[in-house]
Parts: sequence; C-alpha cells; structure tokens
Amino acid sequence: MIDPKWLVFKIDNSLRLKKMADYLSVDGKWLQISLANDAKMREDADVLDLNDKHPLVNIRADLTNLKGVVKSNTYDCILCNAVLEHCKQPWKAVSELQRILKKGGSIWVEVPYTWPYHITAYISKENSQQDIDFIEHDYWRWTHDGLKVMFDKCDCDDFFYTSPADAQSSDYMGLCMKLTKR
Repeated sequence: MIDPKWLVFKIDNSLRLKKMADYLSVDGKWLQISLANDAKMREDADVLDLNDKHPLVNIRADLTNLKGVVKSNTYDCILCNAVLEHCKQPWKAVSELQRILKKGGSIWVEVPYTWPYHITAYISKENSQQDIDFIEHDYWRWTHDGLKVMFDKCDCDDFFYTSPADAQSSDYMGLCMKLTKR
C-alpha cells in the first residue's frame, strides 16, 4: 500500500527552501557538492567540484572517486544539489557520498524528475579565446524509488517533488530527498 503523503507531487517552492534552510541549520562538518549560483550555502562548508576554478572550491576532485582525497566517515552533512544527473556513473558518486558520510549523518539530494535536457559549457574568465574549458553533460532522471535503491546505506527521512515558480511548464519537476546513513 502506498502511503498517501507520497502522492503529493507538486509543492510550493517556498516549502523546499524552508526545508533546505532547516537542514542547513544542522551543526557538524559540512560538504557542499558544487557551487549553487556561485555561493556557499554555509560559510563553514567544504566545497567539492571537479572542474570549477572558483576560489570558494577547496576540494577539486572527481565525485566518483574520492579515495585518497576525502577520508571515510568525514562529514556530518552533505548537500548535493543538481549534481548527480551530470555524473556519467552516478552510482559511483553515491557510493562515495555514503563512504565519506558519518554514521547518523545526513545527505540532502536534489535531482531532476521531469526536467528538460540541459548542458552547460564553462569558459573561464581568463580564457581570452573563449574556448570551452569544460562541458557539464546531462545524463539521468530519477524517481524517489530509484534514489532509495542507489542510497542503499541510508534511510529516506523525507522526500517531495517540487516545481519551481519560474519554470516554463508545470511539468518541470525536481525531486528533493533527505537521507540518513545507517
């Protein structure tokens, strides 16, 4: 039997922001995967990114292979927003996220559910020729069941589908999920 609370597919984006703010108020050692709008979500967070030359990024590494870069059981909280769809092998990234998360620690994940195909080409400011430094491809979409299968060492505490207020169509939906490592 499906719990009726899982049937609510679209919510006001302000609820997403409130839940994220509540999550971000949790104490502990933090890791933010990628920069959101060139900003740290928490001043005390480490920021991991593979190709970002931004000065706020203090861990430049491949999320699918952090061995030798980040020790196991390092972080209390991880924020992974709009990243997994850009990983060729997201199951490897999820495995690494679970490895570096402390027992009892939590992960906030946001991924596309029904979202348009999107790639981003990065050109550094120092690049006078405007050559592309890096292309962020778009590979995957998820349901809450699919994410729960991937995060096999975590319990799902909360999840909901959201549609941003500025979306061109109400069919553009993302999936937010909070998980805790067993």
